[in-house]
Amino acid sequence: MLAQDWVKRMNALMDGMDLSGALKFRLSWEQKKQELEDELSTAELIGLMSKDLSIATDEDKQKVVRHFRARIERAKRLQDSPDSFRSLYEIMKEILDYRQWFEFRLYYQRGMENKRELTNNAYDKFSGGEKALSIYVPLLAALCAKYQSAASFAPRIIALDEAFAGVDENNIEKMFELIENLEFDYIMNSQILWGDYKTVPGLCIYELISDRSKGCVLKVKYIWNGYKKVLVEI
Repeated sequence: MLAQDWVKRMNALMDGMDLSGALKFRLSWEQKKQELEDELSTAELIGLMSKDLSIATDEDKQKVVRHFRARIERAKRLQDSPDSFRSLYEIMKEILDYRQWFEFRLYYQRGMENKRELTNNAYDKFSGGEKALSIYVPLLAALCAKYQSAASFAPRIIALDEAFAGVDENNIEKMFELIENLEFDYIMNSQILWGDYKTVPGLCIYELISDRSKGCVLKVKYIWNGYKKVLVEI
């Protein structure tokens, strides 16, 4: 399936990243468990629907019927809810979408430790740098995996608003290294970020200065050449 191939590409990218603390991340597209009494787990539903009709029993068929009937009843209850502003068609389309039979789960691993799911509790115990990595590494890997299916001439551009806010300097440098290694072109804005790190081979930087007396915004241009930030006369 396309989703499984996409997850494999993401995991291959994340496995190849050299992160501080020997921290690794992995994504998994997992089958959902049974949610309501008359519904089936994704594993059982797929198993029954994959069966040859010539060997499927009446009980097998009834299980599938009860499952989808329960889903339809759930859609009706949602549509009747006073908080719902969607049509029955929209709710049915979402509930019966096979992509809703699965869920993404993110895992992390330190060195040779066992792999663990990145739950809210685990995330809260991360350091500031680890929290940043847990957000940006899967995000960048997802973008890169998506771009792999694009044409060879397609631009690989990303844009970040308030880039890396709250991330410490050492880990910001690591983030830029990841972006460079994934061969992205990028546009970022920030109140404090300059991007003049040794992991960045070259960068065009504009500093915007508000001049209230003249009612305008002045722009100051710099070029970072990998070693030095140079002011450019405009």
